[in-house]
Amino acid sequence: TVMNDLDSRLARVLAHIDAHLDERLTARALAPIAWMSASRLEPLFRETIGRSLGRHIRERRIEAAARALRETEAPLQAIALASGFYDQAHFCRVFKSARHATPREYRYHTRAHGDRTSHRHGG
Repeated sequence: TVMNDLDSRLARVLAHIDAHLDERLTARALAPIAWMSASRLEPLFRETIGRSLGRHIRERRIEAAARALRETEAPLQAIALASGFYDQAHFCRVFKSARHATPREYRYHTRAHGDRTSHRHGG
């Protein structure tokens, strides 16, 4: 059916976003993956997924960054770039807006609960 075809095309877009968060992701870049134009992809994405393409990408980047903050010792700059943010300052602004804590605060608080190590880190 037409709906199943659309679902599979959007599923490919969603998978591509998750696998390429560190790249420039725009409707124009993603449209060929869904075999449609960017002007068609954006409204279909919003209608089907329930949020704009840009918002979805931003939220997936924040989720990936939050996971890296919890699970790795990677520096903020490395996490920012791997999650697709322009630089550490941009990452910190977007992350704080979304999670109501700076990346450093988020890392500290998520580790404070359950992580009993007593290492002191400068910063």
